[in-house]
Amino acid sequence: PTLLGPGGTLAAAIGLPAVAGLYVLAAPCFLVASAMLAARRRGDAGSAAPGAGATAGADAPRAALGRRPVHRSLATLGAASAVMVGIMAIAPVWMEDHGHGFGLVGSAVSLHVLGMFGLSPLTGWLADRVGAGTVARAGVLVLLAAAAAGAVVPAGDAVPTMGFLLLLGVGWNAAVVGASAMLTAAVPADHPARAEGAGEVTMGLAAALCGPGAGLVASHGGFAAVCAAAVVVSALAVAASGRID
Repeated sequence: PTLLGPGGTLAAAIGLPAVAGLYVLAAPCFLVASAMLAARRRGDAGSAAPGAGATAGADAPRAALGRRPVHRSLATLGAASAVMVGIMAIAPVWMEDHGHGFGLVGSAVSLHVLGMFGLSPLTGWLADRVGAGTVARAGVLVLLAAAAAGAVVPAGDAVPTMGFLLLLGVGWNAAVVGASAMLTAAVPADHPARAEGAGEVTMGLAAALCGPGAGLVASHGGFAAVCAAAVVVSALAVAASGRID
C-alpha cells in the first residue's frame, strides 16, 4: 500500500488512471513469483509421492468439524473477516473522497496491514499463555471498538482515521489467531489441515460477500452505515467468541 502514490505516478506516466498504479506494479511481481514457483516445482518433481496411508483416518477430522466448539470458532473467523473486509473495502475510497491523497491513503492501509500481521508473535504467545478463547474474545471486542470509532471519526482528520484502521487490524489479528488456535485444537493433532481449510473457506466466503455488500450499504448510507453494520456483526461475534472455550 505504501506504493500507492508512486504507482499512481507511474500509471499516469504511461497513460493509465492513477488508481491503476498498484496493478501496474503488482502484475510483474506476480509473474516473477510464478516463475519462482515453477522453478521450485521442477526441483520437487523427483520427490516421492505420498502413500495411500496419507488419507487414513480422514473420517476423524470430518467428525470433529461437526462439534459445537468448531462451529463457534468458525463463526468468529467469519465475523472477523466480514468486519475487516467490509470496512476496508470502503475506507480508502472514503478517505480519497474527503481530500486525502494517494500517499496518505497508502500509508493508512499499510498501518492497518501492520496491525493485521505485525502482532502475530505476540497474539500467538498470548494464546498459549492465557488461552486462545481469551485472545479471540479480546480481538472481537477490539473490532467492535474500531467499527464504532469508524462510524464517528471525522472524515477529514487523518490521525484518528489512521488510528481506527490500525485498531481494526489489531482486532482482526487477535480474533483470527485466537479462533484459529481453538479450531485446530478441536481436531486430532495429526489432521490439522482440514480444520485450517474450513477456517480459510469461512473467512474467504465472508470476505466475498461483505466486500461487495459494503459497497451497497455505502451507496445508500455512506461509510458510517458500513461501520454501523460492522458494529452489529462484531457484537454477534462477541456473543459467539464468549462460548468457544
